Amino acid sequence: MGGERADGSRRLIALMLLAALLAAGCADPASPQRDNYLDPDGNYYQNPGIEFLAGPPEGATIAQDEVCYRWRGTGYASQFTHRLDARSWSEWSDADSARFGYLDDGGHQFLIYARTDLGVGGGPWRRGFEVNAAPSPGLITVPWRIWADSGSFFSITVIKKGAGPIRAARIAISYPAAFVLRQDVYIGSCWYPPLGTVHSADSSRPGVIDITYWLTPAGAVTAGDAVIHARFRAVRAVAVDSLGIGPASCLITASGDTVALSARRGGIISISQ
Repeated sequence: MGGERADGSRRLIALMLLAALLAAGCADPASPQRDNYLDPDGNYYQNPGIEFLAGPPEGATIAQDEVCYRWRGTGYASQFTHRLDARSWSEWSDADSARFGYLDDGGHQFLIYARTDLGVGGGPWRRGFEVNAAPSPGLITVPWRIWADSGSFFSITVIKKGAGPIRAARIAISYPAAFVLRQDVYIGSCWYPPLGTVHSADSSRPGVIDITYWLTPAGAVTAGDAVIHARFRAVRAVAVDSLGIGPASCLITASGDTVALSARRGGIISISQ
């Protein structure tokens, strides 16, 4: 009899313990413990971020036309997308560096986003910098590197760099007539207000643009740096060719002196079919 009571007590205790365990498992804790570091609501979560390891810092001026940025992700960032200026965004990937070449003189901005494996993202992080690669004074084309599709149109601008106020300019441009056709040539902001005259213009020869522009009356302008604009049409595919600024090109000051140019940098062109 006593053994039966003992067995009953043990069964009762076991049932009470089981009930307590079930109640604890079903309860909604007031402060849940979250240990998933990828969960934005978790205890160990960190916002995805970027730490730059190499590349021009914000506001830097560089003397080369190529730049490379390297970075590492922070806060469990594992994928990145980036771009330079208004170019297309890169595909999301785990790549931790990006290199850009043939950069035009002037301001540029690098942007990058980061995200975790679950797609939680942050950014963008920015680095703005200046390129000052072409010697001064000089004549250069912008853009320097041109990619075009056959049948499409593209434009270039010839810029005077560091030459100061000028009264006249002769711009001689050579272009690959077998691959591109000249469409339009017109004066740039250098001559505004437009008080000058086209002294001579030779556009009759395929592959050559030769224009001389004078201010009338004599004087000098400082309105801008764009000397001329030219528009072309790509007609045939070519891997690499050039738009050259010939040695006859020159700038003349208000006093009639010819500016000694340190650089005449033409453009590089690639045309896809």
